[in-house]
Amino acid sequence: MSAGRDTTDDVATSFEATRSMAVGSEISPGNGVDETRRLRIEMDDLRLELEKAREGNASLQQRVFALSHELERLHDTTQALVELRPKLDEGQSRLRETEGRLAEAQNELDGWPARMAERDHEIKDLRNRLQEVESSASWRRTKPFRKLRKSLRKHVGI
Repeated sequence: MSAGRDTTDDVATSFEATRSMAVGSEISPGNGVDETRRLRIEMDDLRLELEKAREGNASLQQRVFALSHELERLHDTTQALVELRPKLDEGQSRLRETEGRLAEAQNELDGWPARMAERDHEIKDLRNRLQEVESSASWRRTKPFRKLRKSLRKHVGI
């Protein structure tokens, strides 16, 4: 860009020199030299405008280039997101299934305290009944027979 800026500075300097010469002299309608100077000034003005337009064009081209790269990057990102969408949907579906199973397990766990209390009550009842049986007179009277049976099993294999 510095070469373009140097050219712009040269054109501006040439333009100012030509303009000052034109302002310092009298311009008469029939004078060919004055017409040449006026045309040179106009040409210098047009060159300056052209140089500015070229600089603007170069700047716009750089901007278009940057935007096209940004657009390409956005397109690639969009494509990646489109490709990932089915995986996301599948993951969400699996998550919903897992959450459903978790809710079922939680419901089952919520019922455990009541079941445990019921089992504790059954165990307590069975212990009480066993204690009643073991403390009964018939249990005490049959103790020697149970001992004899145990001994026979051990020695004879009955």
